[in-house]
Order: sequence, then structure tokens, then C-alpha cells
Amino acid sequence: MKIIDALYKRKSTRQFSKIEIESDVIERIKKRLSGIEPFYKKGRYEVVVSEYRQNLDVAPYSVGIYTDGLKESEINAGYILQQIAIYLSAIGVASCFRAKTLMLNQFNDKGLKLSVSLVFGYPKEGMYRDENDIKRLPMKKICVIKEEMNKRIESVIESARIAPSSYNVQPWRFVVYNNRIHVFLKRKQIKNIEKYSYINIGTMLGNIAVVTDEMWIDLRYKVIQGIKEKDYGDNEYIVSIYDRSSDENIWV
Repeated sequence: MKIIDALYKRKSTRQFSKIEIESDVIERIKKRLSGIEPFYKKGRYEVVVSEYRQNLDVAPYSVGIYTDGLKESEINAGYILQQIAIYLSAIGVASCFRAKTLMLNQFNDKGLKLSVSLVFGYPKEGMYRDENDIKRLPMKKICVIKEEMNKRIESVIESARIAPSSYNVQPWRFVVYNNRIHVFLKRKQIKNIEKYSYINIGTMLGNIAVVTDEMWIDLRYKVIQGIKEKDYGDNEYIVSIYDRSSDENIWV
């Protein structure tokens, strides 16, 4: 399956078989992980892939990300794991995000804490969905549309809209122009879910990374100080995304 198709067809799987994944496939997964650049250079994180475990936890494998707890590190965690989740789906391996897993310690030898994990393996149940079955908020609920967006920005927004999040809270909000998007985080969420807010933002940005790479959309990301310094009440400004193929220069 193509990566772009897996982005839309992947669903979380909670029933896994005990079949061991072939060693060459595991190596391909590890190589893919090592090739994903973090969204932020700031912050510390470490990616760990467990060995095969037949009778431990819900799935036979897990990839976990340990972080120092900084916002940037948490966003990196979601950003990296979502991209690998889509890749796994494309090669026929099912997965599911989990906050904790028995396969990995809660702290590593560097003192970093397990931020989030992605358990994976061959599925015992169906691992794909029809695009019409995606249950997400409509675009009008998550976007303030200032101008008619171009087709590339529309594709970016749609990929962001369908991203997974803890308890499907969908905390992202966007202010959209023809060639740019300002990304915000909705702070007030379900109790005990707020601690996963930045991870959720990372999964959304991971979806954007996949669709822009597959569709050859040239984006630039930048934090605009004039926007960052303002108070948006229950919303936190994260980053601005600019379609670089546009003729208009907004970085003034």
C-alpha cells in the first residue's frame, strides 16, 4: 500500500496476533525510524524498539519515545510516532498508541521518562478503515478561514484534521489564509488528557509531514513573534506554516 493511502486508511488496532515479524521487516522499521528528523531540535528524546514478546502486554512489539518533558520534546514524540504508524500500516503491520507499556521501563538509563509508545504487530482483526468512517470534527469546527485556501493548503488542513489524538479530543485549531496556516492548541480539554496535548499536536504535524512529502508540497514552518506574544485565551499558538510555492512573502 502507498504511504499516502495508509494515512487515510490506518486505524488503531487493539487485537494482535502472536506471529513474530520477520527480522528483515524489523530492520526496515528501525531504519525508517532513524531516518525521521524531529520537528524541533530543542529538547532531548530517545527512541527505543522492544524485542519480540509473545506473552507480554497487548502486542508483541513496542516502540517508545523517552523525553525530558519539554514541550518541544513531547511534540517530537508524537511527530515521529505518527509517521512510523503510517509507515507500519503501509507495510501491513498494525499499531496502537499507548501511554504506557509493560515492554518498556518508565525511565531509561539517562533519566528520561517514557512519553508515549506505539505497540505494533500483525493484526488479529482488520487494520484498515474506509475514509468515510473517519470520525473527526468538520473543517468549519477547527478552522477560522480568513481567505479561500489554495489546493495545497487545503490538502494540508485535511491531513491535519484526520490525525489521531488521545480520546479523539482533536485539540488543534487553525487560522487559515490562502497560502498559510497558523496552528493553535486548544488548552481546555478532558480532565487528565491535557498532559498529552503536545503529543497530540505532534501526531497532527506528523500527518502533515507525510502528506507534504508524498504530494511534494513545499512548506516552511516558523514561529512568528508578533503572533506568539499575543494572548489567545484558551488557545496556545504553536507555529505558522507557509506554502513556499506561493509567490507571496509573509515573513516581513
